[in-house]
Amino acid sequence: MKEQLKLLVELQNAEADVLSLKNKKIELPRTKDFLMSEMKGQEEQFETKKEELEKLRQEHKHQEAHLTMSAEKIKKAKGRLIEVKTNKEYEATLKEIETIKESSSKIEDEIIRILDKMEQLTEIVAAEDKQVAAGKCEYENQAAQIEKDLCNIDARLEEKIRMQDSIRKKIDSTLLKKFDLIKTRRNGYAVVAAWNEVCSGCHMNIPPQMYNDLRKSDALILCPHCSRILYWEDRQIE
Repeated sequence: MKEQLKLLVELQNAEADVLSLKNKKIELPRTKDFLMSEMKGQEEQFETKKEELEKLRQEHKHQEAHLTMSAEKIKKAKGRLIEVKTNKEYEATLKEIETIKESSSKIEDEIIRILDKMEQLTEIVAAEDKQVAAGKCEYENQAAQIEKDLCNIDARLEEKIRMQDSIRKKIDSTLLKKFDLIKTRRNGYAVVAAWNEVCSGCHMNIPPQMYNDLRKSDALILCPHCSRILYWEDRQIE
């Protein structure tokens, strides 16, 4: 029975490995998709900043054109001052010049505001450009590692399944049925160690006599609390 218990423990470990590898095979592509989503989000934010900077550049160009036009208007208006014949026309032209100057002053203020914002955004874009490049490189490295891990998983999974099938063939059919039934009812763990009169499956105390029998006999013993198959494990530190 001790040999059969040992095989059950090996089977349980092999099945746990198979389950773990299958879960990884599902989770790794999800991780890759998540990393790609994070990278794309970073790139989209970067592109938004670049578009904002380009709009500011266009607005700066537009305001500079307005300022040039205003300067031309002032020049023409000043040229007309020489030609006016009445005080009323002279005052009207002066007022026109003053109005254009006020408008030009507002345009200059707006240009200064735009330039300040452009300077700040240019620094941000330059910094984010490096971050996006680094993020893309990091994603490519992680994605390559994930693909490598997935390839390794297939080989390991095939090996573990072969091992699992081989172990099952060595176990008594009646005992194997009991193992499978307990495993289904107890969250995948049918065989658990006992030490210091405690079941490691449910962490409940085992009756002293049962614990002594477990240590000395080859009989199949189930935990009275969780009904898992018990085996004695010597955990003394030498």
